[in-house]
Amino acid sequence: MLPVYYRKIPENITDVMTIENLLSEIGYLDLKKSKMVMDRDFYSAKNINALYKGRRKFVIGAGISLKFIQEQLKPESVDFDRRENYNSKTGLFIMSQTMDWPYEEVKPASSSSCQTG
Repeated sequence: MLPVYYRKIPENITDVMTIENLLSEIGYLDLKKSKMVMDRDFYSAKNINALYKGRRKFVIGAGISLKFIQEQLKPESVDFDRRENYNSKTGLFIMSQTMDWPYEEVKPASSSSCQTG
């Protein structure tokens, strides 16, 4: 479970094409499964939707100033600084939470289909 590829990217290049270019760079490794780990500079609805569309596995950071992140943290905020959340290696209180993302894949209509309406 060690990283097979690592690359530092300038902060101003954090779009969907950057992600796709990185994946094509490591294409020669012929990885059947991969998981991308990105910092919060890559966080955007467009990037996340593109990752879902490409059926990519990923972990991405997000800033706590985002409204939906604040809403996710509200129930936990009182207990955030509890001992079980403290990571002695980093010296930080750390929490992780899974949430639903409002993504729906819209498939283009084929030319042979008919629309009613």
